[in-house]
Amino acid sequence: MSHDKTPLNDDSLEDRLEKIIQKEKEKLDSLEQKLTELMNKLEKYSKKDKQP
Repeated sequence: MSHDKTPLNDDSLEDRLEKIIQKEKEKLDSLEQKLTELMNKLEKYSKKDKQP
């Protein structure tokens, strides 16, 4: 039984991992943007509530 990894397999695994990481980064960026927008809205509303 051989445990040798061929360079092709290493590359394809690395490529797949990079694609997954990139997709996850995009999701995180999107969530961060949404969170920022929500926080801005919340800040505006809380300021409105504090006005007499």
